[in-house]
Amino acid sequence: MTCCGLHTLIPFGDQYAMGPLRALFLLLGLLRPARFVAGTGEDWWYATSVAEEIVAAGQTVEYAQVPLVTCAAYAGHSGWAQLFCHMDGLCVLSEQAVVRDNSTGSGVLMPCWTKYSPSSCFPPFEDAGAAGCFYLHGSKMTWFDGRDHCKSLGADLAVPTNFDAFRSYAASAGLPQDVWLGIYDQEWLNGSRVARALWAKGNPDGPPQDCGRKYYSVLADAKCSENWYFLCEIK
Repeated sequence: MTCCGLHTLIPFGDQYAMGPLRALFLLLGLLRPARFVAGTGEDWWYATSVAEEIVAAGQTVEYAQVPLVTCAAYAGHSGWAQLFCHMDGLCVLSEQAVVRDNSTGSGVLMPCWTKYSPSSCFPPFEDAGAAGCFYLHGSKMTWFDGRDHCKSLGADLAVPTNFDAFRSYAASAGLPQDVWLGIYDQEWLNGSRVARALWAKGNPDGPPQDCGRKYYSVLADAKCSENWYFLCEIK
């Protein structure tokens, strides 16, 4: 898939740094991306768009009047950059680990490339096997604020598709008693109705517009304005 003349998947490594013309052809979509293996992993860059405030949230290094190929070279050889962005000749390397389109937040959306594909599970997220890929935030927020924070990481509030596996994960990980999940109006964020058997006794007991949370090993509803811990998930 391409966007704006650029492959959304860009392999990068020493062979491209030593052959900038080949890299330029690759970026212009004139060559089919080739696999490049370096050290213990593969250096792939995935196209995304990231809000300026998210790019600047961690360590960054900026270079002015730099072409895209050179920006990619700087990122590949930095040893720490998880993301690089290039707009109007400005090259920004960032330590922020993001995935997919991170359009949450204010400021200009920058065209960027990240090391993490939509299927990646990377810190601070934890690979919970069949349960999913989760990150428990350490602060309590409202359901909507928690969801916005998850989206800023390229994720969303958790929607466990294997609830038995999720229960096992929640117990082994020591999740708090009450944790916001991706439930609104008695439906999961994927549009499916929450199974009646998953609700705690007497729940849901609020209006349909309530949000849902993990409550011990089952589910309960609550006013969306209440502050609870929240669980993000990358699908």
